[in-house]
Amino acid sequence: MTETHDFNGDGRADLLWRNEETGDNIIWLMNGTNIIAGGSLPNVESRLGSYFYRRFQWRC
Repeated sequence: MTETHDFNGDGRADLLWRNEETGDNIIWLMNGTNIIAGGSLPNVESRLGSYFYRRFQWRC
């Protein structure tokens, strides 16, 4: 699953990558098509991760 949102408040879309099978999460802060920063976020068990992911999207 991939989602876009402005995570760092710079007015540009950033990417959140989530592996539903493993619960791994990676975020890329973007400047157009260039990655300006990135890192992994805490692993959340897939069933719970989907719940928190949907709640987070609702707040953004």
